[in-house]
Amino acid sequence: MNAYLRFLSECLNARKPSKVDAYLTLAGVITAFILWKNPDWLPPEVNEFITATQGWLPWVALVSLESAYRIVMSPYWLHQERAGHIKNLEARINVLEDGNRPKLAIKCSPEIDGCKMPCGGNNQGRVFRVHVTNLGQEPVRECSAVLERIEFDGAKIWNGDHVKLAFQPSEDPDSECKTIACGLPYYLDVIFIERGGNRPWKFSPGTKAHMWRTTPPFDDLFQMGKGVYTFVVTFCTAYRPSSTHRLELKWTGNLDSSEMSLVG
Repeated sequence: MNAYLRFLSECLNARKPSKVDAYLTLAGVITAFILWKNPDWLPPEVNEFITATQGWLPWVALVSLESAYRIVMSPYWLHQERAGHIKNLEARINVLEDGNRPKLAIKCSPEIDGCKMPCGGNNQGRVFRVHVTNLGQEPVRECSAVLERIEFDGAKIWNGDHVKLAFQPSEDPDSECKTIACGLPYYLDVIFIERGGNRPWKFSPGTKAHMWRTTPPFDDLFQMGKGVYTFVVTFCTAYRPSSTHRLELKWTGNLDSSEMSLVG
């Protein structure tokens, strides 16, 4: 019983008077005033009853109708009010969850520190890398990057296999399957370029220990000469959809002028 009374109280207080209430009240007042001044509009029996009540019946009827209107409509108003609160809370929860949910940010540009670094003997070579960060509050677990295809000037020169690239430092046990914490930059090796022996340049994959267990040999793929080499890399993480990105290496035949950028 107490619960019912509390619900009824909430229903009656669920909505403040609106324009509709004001119009209904005004119409009721006008109607009651007309009937009070011109009782001949009513049937004789009703007129006699109103006269016997000394004219207070129209006002009682007005108050009763308004109260009945509120009692009938207040559960709907309460439902609308609570539904609005729930919708606002859900929106706020979604915003908080989006902020906490792990989300990778993949970047690669000559302007980003760490995307092109010296390597090899006497630092005469260069390694081209991808800058990876976590925009969420929770860590990104089991993050791996798979090289799926290599193109030269838009034409495919290698695919059909999956090769895991390595995060720095590549000698770490988890370099192929990394946990990306929030607030720290991580770097993924893509390609190493150094002075060659029997060739002008030696190209090595950004894999663990530079391993390349597929054909043709990695170095052979880059003997096309100067041009644009495109790497298609897919990032996979636990509990999140994978994302595929395209990296373009503009090879000029010179380490200083060659750059790699994220293009998609």
